[in-house]
Amino acid sequence: MTDAFPQITPDVRTDTPESNEALFVEQVRLLYESRSVIAISLIIAGLSAAAVRRLFPVWVVATWLAVYTLVVLARLSLCYYQGQAVDRDATAHQWCWRFVAGAGGAGLLWGSFGCVVLLSPDPVYHVFAVFVLGGVIAGSMIGNTTFLPAFYAYMVPAGLPAILIMVTRPEFVRIEMGVMLALFITVLAVVGHNLNRSVLAEIRLQIKQAIILARLSKSETLMEEAQAIAHVGHWEFDETTNSFTASKEAYRIYGFDPATIRATWDMVIARVHTDDRAMVDKDFKQALADRTAFGTEHRIVLDDATVKFVQVAGRVFSGAQRKTVYSLGTVQDITSRKNFEIKLQFANSLQSAELEASPDGIMVIDADDHIISYNRRFATMWEVPLPGLETGDHARVLAATMAVMKDPGQFRARVQHFYAHPVEAGQDELETLSGQSIERYTAGLLSETGDSLGRVWFFRDISARRKAEALLLHTVRFDALTGLVNRAVTVEALQHAIVASKRRGNTFAVFYIDLDNFKDVNDTLGHPVGDALLCAVAGRLRSNTRDFDTVARFGGDEFAIVVEDVHEPADAGVLAEKLLHELNEPYLIEGNTIRIGASVGIDFHGPDAPDAESLLSHADIALYRAKSEGRGNYRFFTSAMDADVRARVAMGAELRKALDGGQFFLLYQPQVTIDTGHIVGVEALVRWRHPERGVLGPQLFIPQAERFGLIREIDHWVLWTACRQAKAWLLAGIPALRMSVNLSALEFKPYSALELDIIAALAETGLPPGQLELELTETVLMEASREHNDFFQRLRHRGITIAIDDFGTGYSSLAYLSQFPSDRIKIAQEFVRGLPSMSESVAIVKATIGLARDLGMMVIAEGVENREQLDLLKSWGCGEIQGFYFSKPMACAELLPLLSGGGIIRVDGEATHRTARVSEVPA
Repeated sequence: MTDAFPQITPDVRTDTPESNEALFVEQVRLLYESRSVIAISLIIAGLSAAAVRRLFPVWVVATWLAVYTLVVLARLSLCYYQGQAVDRDATAHQWCWRFVAGAGGAGLLWGSFGCVVLLSPDPVYHVFAVFVLGGVIAGSMIGNTTFLPAFYAYMVPAGLPAILIMVTRPEFVRIEMGVMLALFITVLAVVGHNLNRSVLAEIRLQIKQAIILARLSKSETLMEEAQAIAHVGHWEFDETTNSFTASKEAYRIYGFDPATIRATWDMVIARVHTDDRAMVDKDFKQALADRTAFGTEHRIVLDDATVKFVQVAGRVFSGAQRKTVYSLGTVQDITSRKNFEIKLQFANSLQSAELEASPDGIMVIDADDHIISYNRRFATMWEVPLPGLETGDHARVLAATMAVMKDPGQFRARVQHFYAHPVEAGQDELETLSGQSIERYTAGLLSETGDSLGRVWFFRDISARRKAEALLLHTVRFDALTGLVNRAVTVEALQHAIVASKRRGNTFAVFYIDLDNFKDVNDTLGHPVGDALLCAVAGRLRSNTRDFDTVARFGGDEFAIVVEDVHEPADAGVLAEKLLHELNEPYLIEGNTIRIGASVGIDFHGPDAPDAESLLSHADIALYRAKSEGRGNYRFFTSAMDADVRARVAMGAELRKALDGGQFFLLYQPQVTIDTGHIVGVEALVRWRHPERGVLGPQLFIPQAERFGLIREIDHWVLWTACRQAKAWLLAGIPALRMSVNLSALEFKPYSALELDIIAALAETGLPPGQLELELTETVLMEASREHNDFFQRLRHRGITIAIDDFGTGYSSLAYLSQFPSDRIKIAQEFVRGLPSMSESVAIVKATIGLARDLGMMVIAEGVENREQLDLLKSWGCGEIQGFYFSKPMACAELLPLLSGGGIIRVDGEATHRTARVSEVPA
């Protein structure tokens, strides 16, 4: 019913504009449902036109019938489009007056039909016309009386013209016919009016019914919505008839579809979880027996295995004489509540676990200062009585806590401050009578509206952390091995000395101490002995200085001392002499008697002292000078030293420019057989063509290159340049020569990169590996590890020869000979120069030649400068020599004639080249 009145809502009354509008809409709907009457009128029009066709020309009859047909088709079209219109209810007034206009047009055509026929002379046609007009007007009542304006629009133009024509004619019969037609139309008007009232009454009744149904539907909908919101459904069960009814929400809760199934009490009971069914059955049977209320919370299982929690409540009633028994009740889906309760229980358990797992002692109080939660850590930390905690007596717990505080007054004041400021959070540190350090943190608990809910307290025992921090602070400021202060503390001491000197005008000194040959102790006796030696040195330094002097270790074997109130440099010198004497005394460590010296650099200053780092740098410079001048002594920093250091620093930048600008070049010194003077090889010697200082030898820049990390690049350049030159001589037709290249000790730290560099140089230049010889000093051998020995073996396996340069000047040379197989020994020129006048040199050179012969190694003597040296070396069995006696280092252009000649001979005290080619001399 409500579908016919879509604008009807439950709150509409029958006398409101909304109900009147609904009445009008229904009238219009009924008007447009009379399309069959309209179609029948077209048939009547056709029959009427056929009946009067003899009275008039055919075109007149045809024209009228065509016009009427068009009007009928237009009215039928309106009926069709009105039925299809989406907004026809909203535009009902427009459709109504369109229908009225169509009815008026049809009535006007029938009125014109009657007028034309009545003007004919034949009385039979007059009767026919009156009959037709009365019939069509009566027929219009079927559809048009629903809306009186439509009925009148059709009736008046259809009947009035005919009545007027007949009553105005002089014939009595015609007047009677006109009066009878008028009376007939009047009767039809009265009947139509009554029909209209009946139709309207029926429509109003339908509207009232629609309103009542809408209200009932709304009430049911609201009830269903309320049940759906509350997840509550209602049910009824008649035990006598075993009939069961329930609301939609109850169906939804139990997983039934009311559209496809009608649930029964047994089906509901079957939903109960098997573990809960006995409980539910017992409670319901007890209620049936006692005719009382019942209620349970249990689980149900749906068809898809979904488990729900429901709460069922009801009451059992009995009819007359207890012959009928029925139950009424509700069922509520409490799954969400149960899940929330489970989550809440889990959260409470988790909170309790977190409280107990926390390393902090935790206590929570509410806004009334009652303890509502705490953990065992709190109880054990403060040793508070459990009765106070269990009863929530905060005052009792506070008193017990204050009893163990070192400053209970401050403790209480802080607590009272936080209680007076419930929003404020704070953190502080407490100290107990037992020496514990306790970190305390507190924060207020607030509601969403900002009201105070209480406060939480956290207490953490940080005693271990404070001890660790103290230890860390000691580690940061003190040397872990010797217990002396470190560099940072030394800088602080110097800053204090500088301030004191400027305030009082006194002077002070900083000593920089480095042990001599300490690395030899580590290498020969091991690091544990070396560490013990460092501790012994630290002890001697401390015992020979004042308590307020600062004695520090900077790492390795470097120490520093800051001495304030030193009156003059001589006093600092006396202390340095004393320290050197004490450090030179032998040490007995793990059964080893160790003698080790030291070198000392001193910077002495007064109020004009620079910053602390500059003072340390000055002392380091002085130490460097002391070590370079023979070790075992001390030196003061002077401006000349500073200038020398600045010059060395400047040389570092100049070396970089020299590498980039091609300022390095090679000279080559021939190596000849001692018997024939044949040239068997050359040694590549690097020189620096300095733009201001001229040509510099390697002794002036190689140490600085090593200090500034440029030695690898220089050695790389020397290696590649020498290999290219040797290959160029081969291509020029000069037979194979041995090209000797020196390697720095620093090269052997990244030895794998050096090996790749050597292989690449040979591969790219095309020089045969047998023509390359690498010269290494004994220092290199001392620095080498077992991995370096493998490195030597790999190079020799490729055909590259290894020569030990400056043999006899290093430490433990004979031991290293057995560990690192070599091809050649080069006797140091400082021993050769001592021949024959120095007996020590004679003994060393003869022993070296004999040792090499026994080991199957070749020997070459460096620095041969006269005939007497040559003869001695030849008599002792030395195979090759190198020195100014035969040739100085030469550039390629100067050396080429000697290489072409193949050898060097001495004529009239001067060296000259042979005419024989080098190819005649075996390599």
